[in-house]
Amino acid sequence: QDVADVIINDPPAIKLFEHAVETAKMELNYNESPDPVPTMVGNWLCNDLFALVKKSATEDGNGNSALETDNGEESYGSLNHPISVEFSTVKGDRLGSLIAMIANGIVSTSMAKKILIIMFKEDLQSSPMEIAKSNGWRVISDMNTLIQLCESVVFNPQNSSQLDQYRKGGKFQWKIEKFLIGKVMAASNGNAHPERMKEALSSVLQQVTSSLPQ
Repeated sequence: QDVADVIINDPPAIKLFEHAVETAKMELNYNESPDPVPTMVGNWLCNDLFALVKKSATEDGNGNSALETDNGEESYGSLNHPISVEFSTVKGDRLGSLIAMIANGIVSTSMAKKILIIMFKEDLQSSPMEIAKSNGWRVISDMNTLIQLCESVVFNPQNSSQLDQYRKGGKFQWKIEKFLIGKVMAASNGNAHPERMKEALSSVLQQVTSSLPQ
């Protein structure tokens, strides 16, 4: 379903959308054109948040859905509440703050999805930043930090056989690099910025190979 249609067909969504956009722009101090904020807010509102509202309306305490399928079309039995963002426990200010965190690269999309679920179901008061901090969810993008993280993995004695194999070169180098990427990501608890982490790892591995006797 088109994002605009979802918002227009649910009047409370219009107010929530506008509040979220305003909050995100204020926290981002963003006034450039083209402006990605409305699109981001619209997608998160109509896809992720609306899905949580729908689930809240249609599921009982045991996770059973009141959703019924009749000739391929959705119909509903007894609902807990109308399927409208009016009944969302996440209001525009908190959604906007979450969008700003994504846009700023503070949290990844997967982290943000977890934060939204917590905001909707478990913690109805805390800001997304507070929830992220309490769970250790923050993208590591500082290059010096990433290089240190990569060095701790590459030069870990437990990975010495893989490092020796990498030093020898050959067709299996890419497999070892893939292995090390997985180890670095695990060491960061999944918080390392994927692209920047790969750059940092390449830098560390280049030092390893350049130090070999010619």
